[in-house]
Amino acid sequence: MKRTTLALLACCLALAVAAPAALANDGAVGTQGGTVRPIGNADVRMDSEAVQIICMDGVALYRIDFKFVNEASEPKTVKLGFPFPDFENTEYDNNGEAPGGFRAWLNGRELAVAQEKGTDGEGDDTWDVIWFTHTATFPPGDSMITVSYVGSPDVSVGVPDQLAGVAIPAGVAPESIGMGYYPYFVHTGAGWAGTIGKSVIRYTLADDFDGFGVEQVTKNWVNGSREWMGAERAKNLLAFTKPEPNVYQWTYTDYEPTRAHDPEIAFARSSAWREDFDPWEETKASTYLKLGDFEYVPYNAANGNPGDAWAEAVDGPGIGQWLQVPFGETRAVKQIRVLGGYQKRADLYAKYNRPKRLKIDYSDGSSQEITLADEMGLQVFDANASATSAKVTILDVYKGTNERDETYLSEIAFAEAPAPQFEKFEAVTGIAPPTGFEEPEGLAALTKGAGGTASGEGGEAWL
Repeated sequence: MKRTTLALLACCLALAVAAPAALANDGAVGTQGGTVRPIGNADVRMDSEAVQIICMDGVALYRIDFKFVNEASEPKTVKLGFPFPDFENTEYDNNGEAPGGFRAWLNGRELAVAQEKGTDGEGDDTWDVIWFTHTATFPPGDSMITVSYVGSPDVSVGVPDQLAGVAIPAGVAPESIGMGYYPYFVHTGAGWAGTIGKSVIRYTLADDFDGFGVEQVTKNWVNGSREWMGAERAKNLLAFTKPEPNVYQWTYTDYEPTRAHDPEIAFARSSAWREDFDPWEETKASTYLKLGDFEYVPYNAANGNPGDAWAEAVDGPGIGQWLQVPFGETRAVKQIRVLGGYQKRADLYAKYNRPKRLKIDYSDGSSQEITLADEMGLQVFDANASATSAKVTILDVYKGTNERDETYLSEIAFAEAPAPQFEKFEAVTGIAPPTGFEEPEGLAALTKGAGGTASGEGGEAWL
């Protein structure tokens, strides 16, 4: 199988943006993020960056810290763009999935984020793209931009050569296996002044990561793709280290980033569908919203795509409406992960109702109530149940600004182990953060040593 990530090119007075990956065989493109990039400013230098990607069941949580240096003597206001494929384009079926809960901070203070459409490339070789933009004023000296979001993997099928030497877990049918990929683009950081002093890109596999064979599959993929990938990129992709058994890490120092530096893990994964279990059919709801050609079906809240959502369809804010989530197995639930509201964009999140309180009734007869903060991003809650399903009931909502009164839920998952925590910037890079930097409040609770506390049953932390 040949799998190509298209080049990103700098455009005059335009943000750099990420093009969708081109996949052979059947496949779908997930949420590919890249390093922020400026418009027409040569005074601000990227000193270092820490990219942390926590790969979980069906999704990954991202935290990226960029340490910048404004070498001018006065403040510099820069428009920044974080690139993704054009997931809004309905002409093609393979343009990627929207990220969920995208947020950005400058020295710990949240920035307003917008989405803008455009194109990238030159001549006939252009792509429709969407970038998440935010404007930051850098004071002279050091500053930190932090970005966080939830994304889904690229997936593909029909690549048995990548399974060579991979042990298939017991109970996994070979015909159900496909491939997953989590790419990250560092080369879009080439537009800043000078070279980048240090980049550390760290993938951490959670206990409930839904892939297997990462090291061998990545090696097989790279070794089978050298002809189109190029020798330098192949060498860099295989240059990862493993600080811990579940961690894959790339480190670059004093470099001008190119596509050859872009890291990526590849892995095998099994479909959630089985002959005796179809989560699309078995995920139920009291009602769901239909608006023209759009349907906000129940499975949208459990499908691992953070940019879509289930929405109820009764008059009023949906108090008492419910979602039934099957597990397809008996699961020891220890953590609930929730993306409340419609988290595809900040304006949609504010426009429509978001759950405030949810009641969770498990099939084992136990139950709990959780209270969500009215913030974008993934929120996690401790749990303790042994069940085959969970019923999620809306008890209260945060009101949106729209005249229509429906309530949205982007994603809810029930995990058998807590998510790993992020590390602080200095722990990842060995470089001190700027003097004026404070941990973003929305990330502190899930960052080691950042002052947040682990949530108790029914309490919350959020990414």
